[in-house]
Amino acid sequence: YAAAVTSYGERLADRRVYDMVAPNHSEFGLPERIREEMGCTSQRENTAQVYEALGGGVTAVDVYGVLDLHKDEALYFNTDTHWSALGAYYAYTEFCRTAGVEAAGLEEFRKTSAEGFTGYLYAVTGEECLRQHPDRIDLYEPGFSYTASLSADGVEFQELSGINSPDESMGYSMFLWGDSPCVRIVIEEGGTGRKLALVKDSYGNAMAPFLAASFDEVHVVDFRSFPRDLAAYCEEQGVTDVLFFNNVMSANTYSQIETMNALFS
Repeated sequence: YAAAVTSYGERLADRRVYDMVAPNHSEFGLPERIREEMGCTSQRENTAQVYEALGGGVTAVDVYGVLDLHKDEALYFNTDTHWSALGAYYAYTEFCRTAGVEAAGLEEFRKTSAEGFTGYLYAVTGEECLRQHPDRIDLYEPGFSYTASLSADGVEFQELSGINSPDESMGYSMFLWGDSPCVRIVIEEGGTGRKLALVKDSYGNAMAPFLAASFDEVHVVDFRSFPRDLAAYCEEQGVTDVLFFNNVMSANTYSQIETMNALFS
């Protein structure tokens, strides 16, 4: 994974390139006894090894510390494999610190909530204890003027009513309307002079609304379905910063890396 991202940095050498790997819930939620019985390895060590091996001018964004600091808060869902908007927010603040841009406070966003969410873990296990303890999805929309649009091909864009979907039946896919090839968020009164491409898996969906507060434009590219050459797209759109973002399972799955490589075909 580190070798792959290093090669991406070399191909995007005229832009600021970052890499972030997000730990998952088991790193903070499993008691040590169970971790030992299951043979769980340290995600802190794993992500540290990734960052140490990065080259090609890629800057590491280590979010482990900030998540560990807030691990007693609701950073992850209990019935799903994803993190919550709160976990994504703390990761966003660390990225802003690393990238040298100002992070917005949570109070600067409009918060709505969807109750009674049961996610993927419940769907695959059917565990009654999960059904009886559903999650709440908190969503955050920027309090400033913006336009958000979706594209299947990175060329034609269709405007959306907001960054997140209001359809509660979509569950985690309420964030960013699910896993689309490309979503572009343009701030109407931006003034940073910087445009970000977030190259992500599904964990990135919850972070996109926050990133929009710190860049003039955010281009959210799902590497699993984006059909274009990423370097050409960044040149065309005037992207100044590129963040490669994976959850820890994705970063350690070779087929996911092969899919990311296809962005530069």
